[in-house]
Amino acid sequence: MEDIFEKWVAAEELGGALVGFCVLDEKGELVYGSPLAETALCPASVMKTLTAGAALGFLGEDFRFETRLMAGSEISV
Repeated sequence: MEDIFEKWVAAEELGGALVGFCVLDEKGELVYGSPLAETALCPASVMKTLTAGAALGFLGEDFRFETRLMAGSEISV
């Protein structure tokens, strides 16, 4: 798998891109981790779509995150 990864990230189209991913088996055990697998990277738009779909399926369509706005002084609207 490492050979495939190295060939893939060497592609000219990915010039300058940072690529990090891991492959897990059905038990959640690491099968392969790229060199940047544990580095926090901004996901590509396609991954945002997949992540949103997974969150919707896991959390349900009625789930809402609660966001608090906190300030050290009065907020004028």
